Amino acid sequence: MNYYAIIIGAFIITGLIITAFGWRALQRGKATKLWPSVSGEISEARLASAEDDLLPDIRFSYTVDTQHYQGRLEFPPGTMPMPGFAQNQLGKYPLGSTVSVYYNPLQPDQATLEPGRAGDDWLILAVGISTTAIGLLAMFFSG
Repeated sequence: MNYYAIIIGAFIITGLIITAFGWRALQRGKATKLWPSVSGEISEARLASAEDDLLPDIRFSYTVDTQHYQGRLEFPPGTMPMPGFAQNQLGKYPLGSTVSVYYNPLQPDQATLEPGRAGDDWLILAVGISTTAIGLLAMFFSG
């Protein structure tokens, strides 16, 4: 049994999965740039918890076609903010302020304050492509 080929194959497959995940995340963020917007209001703006003071809890309310909705500013999974990030976000979205809310016209309960926001999704895509390329190069040069 050729363990080297199995490891290289697993490396390539993992790279392709990471690439697909990163591409999907980028496309999802790109789609939000096309969503219509309505005026909304910040209904809650505070630190998430006493232990986790790096991520804020920011909620907003908005109305689409007479239907009232509530949303929450979501941060990408695995967000590792620097100190001061939460305070910066709370300053950007103070309680009671008027904001533009971008909503999915097919599902108005899906909304965001920051369309196109993908965080470090480009990095996920780059890691996937790099992993796949390294696996392919290792396979090519393995002799």
